[in-house]
Amino acid sequence: NKLAEVLKLYPREQSHSAPVSRDVSRKFYYSGDLNLFTFWCKYLDSLGTPDDRLFLEQSELKGYYPSYHYEKKTSARKQPVYTADDPQRQPSVSYSFARKFWNENYDIKFQNKKCGLCGTCNRLRCGTKSQTLQN
Repeated sequence: NKLAEVLKLYPREQSHSAPVSRDVSRKFYYSGDLNLFTFWCKYLDSLGTPDDRLFLEQSELKGYYPSYHYEKKTSARKQPVYTADDPQRQPSVSYSFARKFWNENYDIKFQNKKCGLCGTCNRLRCGTKSQTLQN
């Protein structure tokens, strides 16, 4: 499935709480600056049809992604005007369908990098802070 392939286009990150060897293959951790909308656009651009790329171009120009904005309940936002010369294009896979597929088949998490300290480093760090306060 091409929707599954798009997940491979972005580097997975290691879980903060579990090593890679313990991660289940359905669990995907990605950088916190990504989201499902990013994956959907990448799918349309890289793995979709030529019409999907035209849909993306039109959506970028108009600042409106029909299936995404409808899903996000921002459809109250002023919708762009389409004409016979520039009809509204539709993606081959809607954002709703892609989101549902990823949520049902994968455990996708977006997280910012966390820095875990071992007990020794934590004690040294706390000791340094308390010494600084005393001086």
